[in-house]
Amino acid sequence: MNNGSGEQPPTRPKSGTVARQVGGCTPDLMFMPKKNTMMTPYQYGLLAEKIVVISLRFRFYKILAQRYKTKCGEIDIIAKKSNKIIFIEVKARRKKTNIEQILSVKQMERIKRAANIFIAKNNHLQKYSRHFDFIEVNRFFKYSHKRDFMS
Repeated sequence: MNNGSGEQPPTRPKSGTVARQVGGCTPDLMFMPKKNTMMTPYQYGLLAEKIVVISLRFRFYKILAQRYKTKCGEIDIIAKKSNKIIFIEVKARRKKTNIEQILSVKQMERIKRAANIFIAKNNHLQKYSRHFDFIEVNRFFKYSHKRDFMS
């Protein structure tokens, strides 16, 4: 094909040959989108947690721990505000669901056990009241904060 200027349009190199590089890309693939540009559910969850942490800090929560892991379970965010220690479970969902559908009784028990371990290791926090919050993040990273979702 000739475009009138005597130049040939770039073509894909044959298998086993090296293409001429332009700015680190082959000319015909320069504007092609990369494969697998979607976030994995794990990455989506991590990003949701980071967004929630930033938002909580703007609302004057002091973040004590993130992704606190024990043998019994994991707590996504542990925060302090006034005289409360808040254990926060963050769930990122692309579809709207109920807390009951997302968190099983077993998961809630794990969160409580992990919270007890955290308090036991941090004796100075014994005097604060404990609260368990749930934050659901939707696909547009808008979230709903349900306070004291379990007692």
